[in-house]
Amino acid sequence: MTMKQIEINVPEAVVPYANVEGDRAVLLRNAMLLYPYIKNDTISYGRAAEMLDIPKMELIELYGSLGIAYFKVA
Repeated sequence: MTMKQIEINVPEAVVPYANVEGDRAVLLRNAMLLYPYIKNDTISYGRAAEMLDIPKMELIELYGSLGIAYFKVA
């Protein structure tokens, strides 16, 4: 997967949580950046998984481990 570096402005107190190291932490951060776009139907779980270069089921399980349900409750 090709990576790009971006610069964002965050409150100083957020820096330790946004500046992460390690494959799992980077994946989690990037998945959480995409989640609002999944929730509002801008992108699908499948497309987000493609963007993260992981299987869709792995992304669903990652969100599930955080208590984020795959199915929407009516």
